Amino acid sequence: MHRIRREGKLIEANETLRLQAGDVVAVIEEHCRPPPGWLAAIRAAFEPGDVALLVLGLGTRIITVPLMITMLVAIFAVHWDYGWAAIADSGSSEIAVRLGTAKDILMEHGNYAWLSEKGSLVILNNGIEFAVTYLIMLLSLLFTGGGRYVSLDYYLPRLIPDRD
Repeated sequence: MHRIRREGKLIEANETLRLQAGDVVAVIEEHCRPPPGWLAAIRAAFEPGDVALLVLGLGTRIITVPLMITMLVAIFAVHWDYGWAAIADSGSSEIAVRLGTAKDILMEHGNYAWLSEKGSLVILNNGIEFAVTYLIMLLSLLFTGGGRYVSLDYYLPRLIPDRD
């Protein structure tokens, strides 16, 4: 890669092209980098549609692939450092202290009885457990499809007559 320090982008681009000997030339300027979070924004825009198609059973095998990629990114980029468990062990003394403090705060300033009437308060560990569970479920759907009686993938080919 040749880097030429001169005034003007046109002179720099022309000089770079002149120095290249190959058939393919890529000129990438420093300001052409995507903004941080661009991939997350694209994924957030498409994921609700992916999930809707999955629920309907339409394109099940195809739609599991981007969702599995999302789970792999979540596992390695977000949850990996926290280990396996998604919910922290309440038997640990540090977790027990934090859980007790949270309960005290909620009892004093919140409606703890209402918050805990359907289950006990827990502290999330943010481990890979839930993401791996979703990944295994999606892997199963990739190989088996959406099912016989509950997916549009099953019914649509039967509704459209053959053109033979």
